[in-house]
Amino acid sequence: MSEQKSRVNSILLIVFRILFTFFAIFTTIFIFYNSLEIGMASSERSREIARLINEFISGVGLEPLSHYAIRKLAHFSEFALLGFW
Repeated sequence: MSEQKSRVNSILLIVFRILFTFFAIFTTIFIFYNSLEIGMASSERSREIARLINEFISGVGLEPLSHYAIRKLAHFSEFALLGFW
């Protein structure tokens, strides 16, 4: 029974490693894709996301975040996610 349990654990470990590697590669591609965007398109997209985030946080009674803060948080989140994977 212990040998079978060890085999299942090994298979699960391999599956998790494959998934984490896939997500790390996908996150890296996402970061590179965002960095290849021209400034105007990137700025317009981040302004739209900032508007959505500020609508949400104002609904819960918080002060709106600046466009600069939203962009820095986005960069931090992307690289934190990559570090997690």
